[in-house]
Amino acid sequence: MKLVYKIILPIILIVVFSLTVVGVFMKRSIDSSILRERQVRLNFNVLKESAVFLTKKDFEEPIDQAILEKKLENFADRLKDASVARINIWNRKNEIIFSDDKNLIGRSFPEKSELVSVFQGERIAQFKKPNLKDPTLVPFSRFADIFIPLRLEAESDYAAGVEVISVADILTAPAEEIITNLILGVIFSGFLIMGVSFIIIKWFVVSPLNFLEEAADIIKEGNLEYKIGSDTRDEIGNLTRAFDNMRESLKEATRTLRKNLKQDEAILKSMEEGVIALSLDLRITVFNKMAEKLSGWKAIEVIGKSANQYVKFISEETKQEVNLFQEFLEKKEPCSISGLLLRGKNGTEIPVADFIAPILDESENILGFVLVLRDITKELEMDRAKNEFIGIASHEMRTPLSTIKSYAESFLSGALGKLTDEQLQFMSQINSSNEAAIDLINNLLLLSSLRLDEKFETKATDLDFIVAGNIARLNFLAKAKNISLDYKKTDQPLPQVFINPQLLSHAFKNILDNAIKYTSGGGHIEVKYEVKPESVAVLVKDSGVGIPESEHSRVFQKFYRSKQARLLYPTGIGLGLATTKTIIERMGGKIWFESAVGKGTAFYISLPIVRKT
Repeated sequence: MKLVYKIILPIILIVVFSLTVVGVFMKRSIDSSILRERQVRLNFNVLKESAVFLTKKDFEEPIDQAILEKKLENFADRLKDASVARINIWNRKNEIIFSDDKNLIGRSFPEKSELVSVFQGERIAQFKKPNLKDPTLVPFSRFADIFIPLRLEAESDYAAGVEVISVADILTAPAEEIITNLILGVIFSGFLIMGVSFIIIKWFVVSPLNFLEEAADIIKEGNLEYKIGSDTRDEIGNLTRAFDNMRESLKEATRTLRKNLKQDEAILKSMEEGVIALSLDLRITVFNKMAEKLSGWKAIEVIGKSANQYVKFISEETKQEVNLFQEFLEKKEPCSISGLLLRGKNGTEIPVADFIAPILDESENILGFVLVLRDITKELEMDRAKNEFIGIASHEMRTPLSTIKSYAESFLSGALGKLTDEQLQFMSQINSSNEAAIDLINNLLLLSSLRLDEKFETKATDLDFIVAGNIARLNFLAKAKNISLDYKKTDQPLPQVFINPQLLSHAFKNILDNAIKYTSGGGHIEVKYEVKPESVAVLVKDSGVGIPESEHSRVFQKFYRSKQARLLYPTGIGLGLATTKTIIERMGGKIWFESAVGKGTAFYISLPIVRKT
């Protein structure tokens, strides 16, 4: 509904209601005034005419009925005028002794309550609806019923009651005409006021608002230079100026937004990573220059289209297509990208890495997600060259280290003569350091071969055989530190896992060896299994020094050692856990840990179960 009607309609309703109330009030006031005036006039006529025709003796016994009827008839004739429909005269016995309706003469009406008041000297005047059984009054919608007490001598009782029934239509016709004319005048004035109000509201309220609406449409179309302007100091003027201020703020915000957008576009164009933004329904919304270079597709070709059609990933290991977007939509958490090839427009496959992350609003609701890709072809080549160099260098170093080990063991065994205590101590240190160097070379060679994606033999293996064997070999180290090693075997045979036994043995040895190293004397180590429908896990839990939470993310990095590890064992270069993680993941397993400083560490190695076919 338009504003003008919202304003005018309540005014119309108020005027109509006011007219109704005023009309009813005036009608009742004029009715009362007419009845009072009629009552006063009749009272005067009754007193005047009764003095001429009637005396007190006319109502005392014995009565000459014929004479009394003649007197009453003459008395009644003198009271009549154009409005009088009937005159009834009552005695104190509530009997009608005279009436224009001859059928009523002599009848008694004891229930006539008005007569009680009349014979006490009260005058009664009221409008009534006629009794439909009374044929003389049926034509009239209502009548004025006026009762007047009749006293014939001073200080005497009221001898009779005079009831004058007047036609109400004749009495109230002038009043109704006055009321009708008044109401018509008020209605005309009301509509005149409403018409003037309509014009004023239309001119001073609705028209400026319509102008504001037109201005809003112009600004919505992008014309932020359009200014309304207003010199008035009323609310509409204030609203117009506020609208102009809002337009200026919007123009400034748009200018800033465009500037930031251009900066963002420049940053996206200059980035060395490919950036692809997608909506929740996997429609591409952003596709920068590097994304075009990596994929071979142009932004104009892919914007607004499904990412599944243009951005495809291949597993570097299985060479099968990977639905990266579906996996992310299920997790909805940032995750890194590795081991994937991006298939380009022309069928080229480029190794890529980096991450995929959700785009969130202020309420942490996901609006879409962003994919950041980096071509790692050169990195892989450099890594491969580095690993080849490490492999060659390690092979070359193993020969002199083996020679040193042989000579050191010969001296320690006494085969080359007895050594003094000081010589024996020095030779033990040489042998120990040589063993550490050989262990380092072995880890480097193993890590190098794994990083070079060298194939290794796998087979269905009993996991308990590997775990129990390493516990038997390392238990003497635990006993030497007074550490209890609790190995909880299962009652039921463990399902087999498809692994390389030698590599898994090396990985488990690293975990158990670390648990013994970093658990103080008198501590406790627990080894047990957790069997699930798809996998079996071995848990190595110790009561050692633990790992600070701030260092958890770096534990599996190459050449990293925690602060507690460096304090307890200064030697070592931090390759054991990195090698272990690579071995486990290459066999399709998972490794993770839980740890807190002073509360120990629990490492989990989970491997997939061999399915019987």
